[in-house]
Amino acid sequence: QPTVLLNYLLLADVFLHNDQADSALAVVRASRTVAADCILSHMRSMIAYARTEQKSARESTLEHIMALNPNSAFSAGQRFSRALEQEKLDEAERALIEYRTYDSTSRLSFDHRISLAIARKQYVDVSTLVNQARQKYPDNTTYAIIAANIADGTKSKKPSAIDILNEHIAFTASFEVLSALSSQYLKESNIAKALECYERKMRMLPVG
Repeated sequence: QPTVLLNYLLLADVFLHNDQADSALAVVRASRTVAADCILSHMRSMIAYARTEQKSARESTLEHIMALNPNSAFSAGQRFSRALEQEKLDEAERALIEYRTYDSTSRLSFDHRISLAIARKQYVDVSTLVNQARQKYPDNTTYAIIAANIADGTKSKKPSAIDILNEHIAFTASFEVLSALSSQYLKESNIAKALECYERKMRMLPVG
């Protein structure tokens, strides 16, 4: 049905999923006969431009999306990222406060807060935020590894880096966490446990 925008968007998603960015762009352009200025279409264009390394087209599309919908989590998040990249930390904090009015509990929200705390060198806040994020998202590998690194750096025993990584593995085992856990056991001279992690990690590799 060529008059239904959703069909265009779904087809563009299929092309993007299969790394056919040029075909996705063609579909998005065709969708403009149905909706001339749709943010959902522009978002797909932006992804396709990024994959085909059309940097200027991606940036102009991004600016257009933000102009169409300035009061949104997406636009606030973009303003935050830009300010942080430019080390304008007060501006980044204002953008983050706005962002959190739309989204205060997602992984991306935690990532933004952790990034700003790191930039401000507020390491106690970093530790607190990482632990909060880890409690909410116990299957997140990044949070587990950051928390383990903090525990290792501060020589914390309650919990220790090994405790944190083992707790994470109880939810989901990943190659990265098993590597980190193996390294921690080596630091403790626990060769048997380190080898156990290594062998478990090797079993995760595809055959051949």
